Amino acid sequence: MTIAVTVSAKTARLTALRDAIDTGAGTAQLTLYDGVRPAAGGAATNALGIVDLGSPAGTVSGNVLTLALPDSINAAADGTVTWARITDKDGNWIMDMDAADDPNADLSISPASVFTGGLINFTTKTLSE
Repeated sequence: MTIAVTVSAKTARLTALRDAIDTGAGTAQLTLYDGVRPAAGGAATNALGIVDLGSPAGTVSGNVLTLALPDSINAAADGTVTWARITDKDGNWIMDMDAADDPNADLSISPASVFTGGLINFTTKTLSE
């Protein structure tokens, strides 16, 4: 059975998530990785791209958190993006998600196969409940 939650409760949860990302004194980041996604918060693989999130890290409207991401970044290494991690402003793990060149991925990027210096485009910047 699926749990049904009001939009206001979803908004509160996403606002709390955004506020957790904004915790600390530095800059919150989203890092794109290759390889198998580890257990929650586990040791990361090869970083293919790192982007600083804005402050605040995003905006919440209804049941959607829109991350403050640029349209694209340059890849830091060669590989195939398979997952992403968001850390707070102190570098602490907040969340991991699947990333792929797929509109149904948690984080949709294009292309998934990247080369050092090549563009990685963020085709979806939203997380929704």
